[in-house]
Amino acid sequence: MPQAAGEFLVCGLGNVGLRVVELLCAAGLPAVVLTREATAERTRLAGAAGARVLFGDARDDAALLGAGLASARALLLLTSHDVTNVAIALDAQRLAPEVPIVMRLFDATLAEELELAFGVRRAAAVSAIAAPVFAGAALGEGTLASFSSPEGLFVVESRTLDAASPLAGSPATGIPPGLSAVLVSASREGVPATGTLAAGDRVVLCGLKTKLEELHPGPVREARPASRNPAEPTLLATLRQAFVQSSTGLKAALAALLGLALLSVGVFSFTLSLPVEDAIYFVVTTVTTTGYGDVSLLKAPLLVKLFGCLLMVLGSAALGILYSLLTGFVVTQRFEELLGRRRVPRHGHVVVLGLGNVGLRLLASLRNAGVPVVLLEHDERNEYLATVRRDVPSVIGDARSEVVLRAAGVAEARAIVAVTGDDAVNLGAGLLARKIATSARVVIRLFDPDLARKVESSGHVDAALSASRAAAPFFVASALAPFVKAAFVSEGTLWALVGRTSEPGSPDPLARAGVGLVSLARVG
Repeated sequence: MPQAAGEFLVCGLGNVGLRVVELLCAAGLPAVVLTREATAERTRLAGAAGARVLFGDARDDAALLGAGLASARALLLLTSHDVTNVAIALDAQRLAPEVPIVMRLFDATLAEELELAFGVRRAAAVSAIAAPVFAGAALGEGTLASFSSPEGLFVVESRTLDAASPLAGSPATGIPPGLSAVLVSASREGVPATGTLAAGDRVVLCGLKTKLEELHPGPVREARPASRNPAEPTLLATLRQAFVQSSTGLKAALAALLGLALLSVGVFSFTLSLPVEDAIYFVVTTVTTTGYGDVSLLKAPLLVKLFGCLLMVLGSAALGILYSLLTGFVVTQRFEELLGRRRVPRHGHVVVLGLGNVGLRLLASLRNAGVPVVLLEHDERNEYLATVRRDVPSVIGDARSEVVLRAAGVAEARAIVAVTGDDAVNLGAGLLARKIATSARVVIRLFDPDLARKVESSGHVDAALSASRAAAPFFVASALAPFVKAAFVSEGTLWALVGRTSEPGSPDPLARAGVGLVSLARVG
């Protein structure tokens, strides 16, 4: 079959590949997909979008050339295997060195090296692209894209103006430089705004997050506890947090001791005809080996005496284990304080659930924006945990537990962002967090973009984002232009923020940050 000139060749039809293909076709850019395998549904969706789908191994020269590599406008390598993407890239540079290459890589260090050493136009991890988007969504409504810079977190956000906004009365073609923001677009009742901006207009702005917040006066949502007892004693909260952060062994020893004590109270209350309070007293004196002698088993039946002996042995052992583990916990907590590990902030922080690739980069984006953060991770053996917890307050436990969420300070948090690798966990934790903190922003990650749209439209969370959908504009923009730092779709246009020489004295905040705003293609 003859190849159409200027097609975009996409290798891989997973979640990311499909979203990229759909966006390319929506922008009127011809796309051809080369993949070893794909589900029938993804193949159907890619074809329905307007792409040609070819099956074959992109590591084979004949397959690459047969898919139109020689005449391609760009090659996008989006399989889920780093080694495969690197191998295809090296083959493509040998076969068609003039074709720009954009590739997905999980290893951020390898991505940087490939760009420098092999001349790959852009190599990036989906998590690195999506994390700033999640950070922006946690900090404000209508976030379309964001990127980190030495000055802080830059965001692109869509807002509806109110009468008190300092933007009201500014020209619809651009706002005064003194407002430290760039107007991307403005619409009024669904059509481009003309004249001056007014209340009710929808604007898309780009600038430092801290500066954009100054342009939207009005009451700021204060995170407040939504519990039935807002005035929970500090001591109780401290004990709850200590229990949640304690080791599994300590929890098991405490549970065993409590279980044995409750059983013993029942046995002695029944067999010795003791009131419950006296039975409790007797069990405590027995387990702690105090033995005042005012209550004894001297005249008790044989089986009760044997049970009492068992209680003495097991109770003393459990108590000894509990004391040792508790001592170890206290010592560990002290060492953590000496090592600089932080306590959970009292309010105004963002709780990040999950320390995977996205969670790790999300923490970095938020900290770069000067936002206090707390990590909640279920696996104490997580490979990143030892490094992260030196600088970030961390709670270990199941994010679907109310006790664990409260220990992480969810009730007083500014936002909760669930980015674990499990859609069910993210959704469950997000809904529970919404019940605990009704005024905090709740952002969840969902791998299924269609499910994300449905959940977000339900109104139970503030944002449900798919990392693959968030990353698709970046990969498409990188195929169209070099040095892309972030990309987004707004008002039917694909925009890119591209790197350029910085202008320190410029009134334009993007120019000062060394970034230019470029319109790349109409979408839809």
